[in-house]
Amino acid sequence: VAAASSGERALLELLLEKQASPYELEADGTTALMAAAESGASECVAAVLSVTSGSNMQAVDKQGRTALMRAAGSPAGAGIEALLKAGSVAYQQDNDGCTAIAHAACSGNAFAIRILHEYAPQAIKLPNKKGETPLRLAATNAHFHAAKGIIRCGVPHEATLLDLLKDGNLPASRLLARASGRESLLWQALEHGSAPLLDHLLNETAREELLTDSVERSGARRSLLHVAIESNRKEHVVPLAEKLPEEVLLHANDAGLTPIGAAICSGDEDIAEELEQQTLRRLHVVLELMHANTTEHQDRAEEAAEKLRLIWPTLLVRTFTRERSCARFLEMLWVERWGNSHRSMILASQAHGAPLPTLDALISAFRAKMEGSGILRP
Repeated sequence: VAAASSGERALLELLLEKQASPYELEADGTTALMAAAESGASECVAAVLSVTSGSNMQAVDKQGRTALMRAAGSPAGAGIEALLKAGSVAYQQDNDGCTAIAHAACSGNAFAIRILHEYAPQAIKLPNKKGETPLRLAATNAHFHAAKGIIRCGVPHEATLLDLLKDGNLPASRLLARASGRESLLWQALEHGSAPLLDHLLNETAREELLTDSVERSGARRSLLHVAIESNRKEHVVPLAEKLPEEVLLHANDAGLTPIGAAICSGDEDIAEELEQQTLRRLHVVLELMHANTTEHQDRAEEAAEKLRLIWPTLLVRTFTRERSCARFLEMLWVERWGNSHRSMILASQAHGAPLPTLDALISAFRAKMEGSGILRP
């Protein structure tokens, strides 16, 4: 057993030639075949198999584990296919009701899972005595590739995912969501309409991860907000708008619509208005109107500011009088600020007698930023 465990093939072969019994047991029931299989010594596995009968395939240690289980349950396990061809039974269960595939799932041995599934396709769904399937065991033991391999074998993941979520096991749930090839766990929580879970994920997920996971990686490039609006899950729109990173609020899908624009197109004016308020508040949007120090320019600036406040009550609009030295060249300037940035962006200006765009044109330009270029308004 010691020679097999340490992978000393020459010594093991010598001992077997000297009539050492391959059926000799350690105190815990380990045989030479089990030790060789678990240690990854494939040549030692072959050496023991050459002198043993089929009964040694089904021999178990004190935990009820066969050599096949010991091989599958070790990341370095070897000789799995050789053991199966020699007569090991892939459906056999240990004292806890775990098959060899369950042991492979626990150890993250994705190669063993693939081989064992070929020999015992139904074992991949068998639960142990605690009701844990191989897929759940792979997820709870943080083995991404093992979980992915099990799903690729045709095992549905939805029921296991819901069970993990009910148990509050977010790490395993996230791993399983990624292994399934679907969007992040946030998307699956939205799909299932679980408000408490969605709220919990929004609170517990790091900002950078939220920013990455809240937009589709392919397809229409929609955000979670777009999907909540399109799938008629309106009750989730406001919580999402409150807690998703600010950058997502004005993310445009491949049709050029922000969530505000999507809400308008779907006829949800109330949702659109709520989203506008959230966007203006969270992005700290400011419009600054700077004008020459004349009554005409001041009246025009105040008129514009009043109209803007009527359209967007939460929009912060400021008017300023420019000094004469500046006003000689610049009679009126509109500046917008998004977020807490100190950088200003010129929306429109009037200089050297060139006409300032109409107020409606300026409002349309501002709306385009809020609603997206794909919106069609009369």
